[in-house]
Amino acid sequence: LEPVLESETIDLDTVKVTEPPHAESAAADATPPRASGPASLVERFRAASTVKPVPVVLEETPENPYPGMLAASSTPSAMLVVDGRPLGQSPRAVDLQPGIHTVVFVHPELGRKSMTVSIWAGKTTNVAVDF
Repeated sequence: LEPVLESETIDLDTVKVTEPPHAESAAADATPPRASGPASLVERFRAASTVKPVPVVLEETPENPYPGMLAASSTPSAMLVVDGRPLGQSPRAVDLQPGIHTVVFVHPELGRKSMTVSIWAGKTTNVAVDF
């Protein structure tokens, strides 16, 4: 084996690790010899790069126990859709999980108006549109 430079890439599948020449005399000694050379570099790399699996438990994120409220109104009254879910005619107040939501008001003759709102835990967010 040739010496390995720091910038070289080592293909661990093709490297052959051999015992150092003093391995026979070392077996008789109580203290093992200190490994040196490319073989020890490969062994150290293998030991350092061993990946130990970690168990991962995936759980659904529980709903926030403190929802916020959306109070939505429009003139004239329109269908209220939040995050793609129809919720009935405005005016309407609904509990929502904290976060960002898309609110759409749909009127059969006047079209639609859409907005993005932030809902905060324990707070009421008011939205109103005029067609």
